[in-house]
Amino acid sequence: MSWIGELLPNPLTDRTSHYDHTRREILCHEAGRRAQTEISTWPGYTSTPLHALPGLARRTGVGAVLYKDESRRFGLGSFKALGGPYGVLRALGRETGTETADSAAATSGVPSVTVTCATAGNHGRAVAWGAQMHGCRSVIFIPAATSEHRAAAIAAHGAEVVRTGGDYDHAVRVAQAEADRNGWIVVSDTSYQGYQDIPRAIMQGYTVLVAEALDQLPGGDPGRAGERRLLPQKRPLRPADHSARPIRHDDGLPGVRRTVGLGVADSGTGCRLLPHHYR
Repeated sequence: MSWIGELLPNPLTDRTSHYDHTRREILCHEAGRRAQTEISTWPGYTSTPLHALPGLARRTGVGAVLYKDESRRFGLGSFKALGGPYGVLRALGRETGTETADSAAATSGVPSVTVTCATAGNHGRAVAWGAQMHGCRSVIFIPAATSEHRAAAIAAHGAEVVRTGGDYDHAVRVAQAEADRNGWIVVSDTSYQGYQDIPRAIMQGYTVLVAEALDQLPGGDPGRAGERRLLPQKRPLRPADHSARPIRHDDGLPGVRRTVGLGVADSGTGCRLLPHHYR
């Protein structure tokens, strides 16, 4: 099978590096375990299917292709249903001074809090659902070209949906400006200078997907899987293009090979740094 595309390796890759304390401050197995403990208590939680695609594996010349189907997660129809709501929860915890992953403590007295983000659809729908579940208000900004169907899907979860006059990047700027003006909390899945804590929490939410997949691996050993470090990565490029890509990191464990991450983007996206080898 022939492929038409461009391979862009990450020049910053260092395969000899270790998952040191600096990286553990971003993500570690304990953070993933806290996220899974909390998210597994949410209404409608169930592990999503992991499908084997042997035909695609044969055609692409690899040992196995496994597909984690997020289409029915919490009934949202969004493949970003884990990260956004968990980011909302952690943001509320910071706002109330609890700094907890426990929803009962974090959401005490939050009706006056407003969370916001820019979205092309998936992340905004997840944030709106998270705000609805945790009892706060949400205002979601969408680009001018966003379909009415996507806008309605976000509004169905109680969000105020504001259509901006430009593209996604313009919506990001408007959301940040309105948040600054009104004292709202931005829950974005893209990090930038001075804004890293909430995107980190969103990434921790996606570790639930990885933990489920490891337990579902054919012939896998859940006990062994529990020892592996979970590292989802969301490159700070364009959140509308990709959900966090879950990567299992070896963290220096003997006998466990370093995982290589491969991201795929269509030619129309603004991302020119994919695929990546994650460090």
